[in-house]
Amino acid sequence: LCFLLDTTGSMGDEIARIQSTLLAITAKMRKLESKPRIRLGMVLYRDHGDEYVTRRFDFTEDAEAFDKALREVKADGGGDTPEQLNMGLYAAVEQLAWGRDALRLCFLVADASPHMDYADDVPYVATLRSAVAKGIKVYPTGASGLEPVGSYVMRQIAQFTLANFLFIEYGKSAGGHGVEEGTYQTNNLDDIVLRIVKQELSAYAAP
Repeated sequence: LCFLLDTTGSMGDEIARIQSTLLAITAKMRKLESKPRIRLGMVLYRDHGDEYVTRRFDFTEDAEAFDKALREVKADGGGDTPEQLNMGLYAAVEQLAWGRDALRLCFLVADASPHMDYADDVPYVATLRSAVAKGIKVYPTGASGLEPVGSYVMRQIAQFTLANFLFIEYGKSAGGHGVEEGTYQTNNLDDIVLRIVKQELSAYAAP
């Protein structure tokens, strides 16, 4: 299970909420009756000119080490609306040590669309082809500041990898994410993610 997080300054109001939510998720997953072997990884991304473009925390079964790394995440940098989502997604799909014969899930949380104007970049569509080939499902979660283009990209990512588009109703309604009233369900994010993990585990058959 990988968490791919936009950590630019505009995510400042969201980071603390995300940290508490993800910590709750990992705690609940460890109590699942099926007792799955859980490996947790994380990719953080910002933009060119920031302290880093991407930062990786590779998969580990050490829950305490993962939680410690998660608590240290801070929001900073950015400045323009698009961020380097392209390279964040590339790092998550191509640069983490995904397990063999394993269920592969990635939860993306972001509030901005990707830059599509950088040279020597890897467009998200190219990375999605690789994700599909590797059996990685990417569940995008739109944070409150996500603009319409960003919501569109995230829905593309979900559809491409046979996942679902999630969004946080914190200062922004469903309509702001291009989602029609009556076409979605609401719940706490930790419960939603846990339900997805349970569903994916129940449907998973090792090759």
